[in-house]
Amino acid sequence: AAMVSWEDSKSPKPGDLDGIGADKFVEFFRQASPYIVNHHGSVMVVVIPGEVFVAKDILQGIVQDVALLQSLGVRVVLVLGSNKQVEEGLVDRGIGSEVVDGYRVTTPEALEVAMEAAGRNSVLTQALLSRGINVAVTRRHGD
Repeated sequence: AAMVSWEDSKSPKPGDLDGIGADKFVEFFRQASPYIVNHHGSVMVVVIPGEVFVAKDILQGIVQDVALLQSLGVRVVLVLGSNKQVEEGLVDRGIGSEVVDGYRVTTPEALEVAMEAAGRNSVLTQALLSRGINVAVTRRHGD
């Protein structure tokens, strides 16, 4: 049985259940229903690396999936990365960074850059989450 992801419906056609077709949608929903029941009320941790924030279409897809999980009763914990943005910010400001055993040694100047990068990623994620889930996903029977 094939899984259907947000990537399968990137270019929705009006009235076509986001481009996957009614039969495929019903089949998918029937296959997914035991998982929906089993994971209702559970906690899932989703890590979004800093590299994803550069690809807005991928980020939007992930956020839509997170919103859908929340609507199905899953408690989602988001962990937002910002390494890429911190590295770029340090280079842009001419601030050197030292890495010891795979961990960045954070100076007060580098901490400012890290807080700005993490804040930007957090605000962007919150803005996307505030939109809610895709209307096509919430369509009522008969609409």
